[in-house]
Amino acid sequence: MTNEKIYPNCTGSNQPKRYKKSVMKTEVSYRFSSAQVANRFLHELKNWHVAQVSTRLFKGDDSVNVSYEYDQRGFDNTLSELDNLAEQYGGKEV
Repeated sequence: MTNEKIYPNCTGSNQPKRYKKSVMKTEVSYRFSSAQVANRFLHELKNWHVAQVSTRLFKGDDSVNVSYEYDQRGFDNTLSELDNLAEQYGGKEV
């Protein structure tokens, strides 16, 4: 999927101009009590229903980095939902 949109060129040329849609990528990291708990959190996010996120372990095995594209069409509750899920696993934002 591309983030490009094609708009007609207003200068009269037959060639369309391409403009990139602005996308705000957000990253947040959480630390857990053990690698096992961090992996449980990471695997829960693989099929997460709230938003499409990318995850990876970092700074050792007890921390997870989560990135996602911020929904600019209105209020985006992804971060709040991530915080709630991490709290269920005993994780804290770092």
